[in-house]
Amino acid sequence: MKSPEPLQNQQKPAESKPLTPLQLADCKTGFSGGAAGMICAPPSGGHVRIVGDAQHSYCYHVMSRTAGGDYLFGDQEKEAFLRIMWRMARFSGIKILTYCLMDNHFHLLIRVPSRVKFNAKFEAYESHGRPDERPSQT
Repeated sequence: MKSPEPLQNQQKPAESKPLTPLQLADCKTGFSGGAAGMICAPPSGGHVRIVGDAQHSYCYHVMSRTAGGDYLFGDQEKEAFLRIMWRMARFSGIKILTYCLMDNHFHLLIRVPSRVKFNAKFEAYESHGRPDERPSQT
């Protein structure tokens, strides 16, 4: 086995310019490995349970606002938010029916696929690779 060359003989990687916020919004993210329920856990420490038949899809109104009424979304932040929103919708299989994005909050009307289809996509992750690498099963 050949030993690695000394550090002084190696070329330094070319320095690149910092990414803009919009370029950062398009960056791929890695698998976090965390529990998905932690993101949705209410302050009481309990769990959020969505009731419904596992065979049917359901629509949900999703709303979030900034703390204290601060204005978070300028034009560039709105564009970044929309890019991430559409990428996450494709990844998760939800359908965004409509949305409204304002300077300090947003509303989404989404359709979540049946739990059977939704869970199948992520169960396959463990045995067949990343969900976005497989053909869509919708």
